[in-house]
Amino acid sequence: AIKKYKGKPYHIKNKTSEDFVNFVKEYGCKIGVEVGVFKGEFTKMLAQTGMTLYGIDPWGQFPDYPHTDKEFLEKWESIYREAQENTKDCANVALIRKTSMNAAISFPVESLDFVYIDGNHKFRYIAEDLYEWTKKVKSGGIISGHDYFYVKSGSGRQSWHVAYVLNAYIAAFNIPNWFLIGSKDYKEGEKRDKWRSWMFFK
Repeated sequence: AIKKYKGKPYHIKNKTSEDFVNFVKEYGCKIGVEVGVFKGEFTKMLAQTGMTLYGIDPWGQFPDYPHTDKEFLEKWESIYREAQENTKDCANVALIRKTSMNAAISFPVESLDFVYIDGNHKFRYIAEDLYEWTKKVKSGGIISGHDYFYVKSGSGRQSWHVAYVLNAYIAAFNIPNWFLIGSKDYKEGEKRDKWRSWMFFK
């Protein structure tokens, strides 16, 4: 039914990531990828859909991070262990400790029903993820991701470029309709994630 809505983007009001996961399940996705696992909390939610899910994250082993000192690497080792712990009971989840592009090589074109992009938010990496992972999704499948918002000066997130890159991708490839989960602005009494997810159909 969601396909009847038109918009660039269409804001799906009063919905959160939990509703999005329920939709993915109802849509019938059988195999998917989450790019950017972090602690595995959303991975565990996605696992409830029953799809075979590959969670991809370098957990600190990334060439563009500003530093790789011992404390930094130990922090990411701890986060990796949390991800393993959070998904240990999810038989349908496989964690892959690689960068997004290194992992993408292993997935054939049009082999996935679903991808969720929540990795490195810098311009280059968002662009690579959108371009390369969309190829891996079958016709009719879902391409989606996290953190669609415009960066405010002084917010500490000047390198978060999701909204800018996604807008350019939508325009460049003439995608007719795409969706944001939740209203554009907070409204009293409505459900809405602070950081919204986005999606479109291939």
